[in-house]
Amino acid sequence: MKYFNITDEPFCLSGFPWIKKNNLCRLPVDALSMFSESIQTLAWHTSGGMVRFRTNSNNISLKVKLKECYLHPNMPMTALCGFDFYLGEGTDKRFYGSIFPQYDQWEIEEQIGDGLDKKWREWSIYLPIYCGIEDIKIGINEDAKVLPPSSFTVEKPIVFYGSSITQGACSSRPGNAYTHTVARWLDGNFVDLGFSGSAKGEEEMAELIASLDMELFVMDYDHNAPDQEHLLKTHEPFFKIIREKHPDMPVVFMTAPYYHYPMERNDYADKDKRREIVYRTFKRAKEAGDGNVYFLDGYEFFPKSMVDACTVDNIHPTDIGMFYMAKSLYTILYDILKIG
Repeated sequence: MKYFNITDEPFCLSGFPWIKKNNLCRLPVDALSMFSESIQTLAWHTSGGMVRFRTNSNNISLKVKLKECYLHPNMPMTALCGFDFYLGEGTDKRFYGSIFPQYDQWEIEEQIGDGLDKKWREWSIYLPIYCGIEDIKIGINEDAKVLPPSSFTVEKPIVFYGSSITQGACSSRPGNAYTHTVARWLDGNFVDLGFSGSAKGEEEMAELIASLDMELFVMDYDHNAPDQEHLLKTHEPFFKIIREKHPDMPVVFMTAPYYHYPMERNDYADKDKRREIVYRTFKRAKEAGDGNVYFLDGYEFFPKSMVDACTVDNIHPTDIGMFYMAKSLYTILYDILKIG
């Protein structure tokens, strides 16, 4: 095998708009000190990271040294530290397999694809959801070649900002996170700025996001606001910072995937109020003449007949829950982006 850094040409790495050298950080490294310790850690988690390429190799090898991994009782290693391999171009990408470590293994060297014939194929590799990467190399057969992948249909990134659900909890592997799924269905470039438990709508975060050249912005952090007052204080100002830099860009306000079981719970009032605050930002923008804002109601994500299967812990979606979230978002984004 011969090995390449994923930042080498002609490999195409996405999901790290501020990358410098081989530092796989989702935020600018020199800006991390502006944020909480948790964000400074989570920014190194590679959720949304993807490397794409074409090759006629019948084996793909991965050499990885993981930076860190925090085990979560409600997520498997395939999601926390695993790498998903997809084959195909455009919207016709299909899951091929995964490479992931054991619980006490932080260096990986494995192959995938053995037995394939040596014809040209396009590969997409999704990086781990809750893990940092110290070093990563992709290997192909010594006699094989690498070419650039096909272009995205939506080339400028769709940017997501939100909570642990946005980061990918609790999908069983990276490719099943709702952000990854909807972007794959749209054949869209995307950036995942989900920060587990830590997305508080900071002004500094809004300024960083506003600095990006993006196609569309999905704003989904209500679940991480410490209380209703914090959400009310930050939500509309956060949007206005984005809107000032991007006056015509579509912005989708999304609420967390809430749902009502047919039983009494004491937290519905809080969830209802948070939803009202998010809707208030949307409504005020519409009333001010903003024609590029959209509201996606988390209460409508899960079919009533399926809610028991849609979360792991009454908060974080399972793969089925992620699918329904992606399905709801895809419907609105397809129309906004006017694909086809």
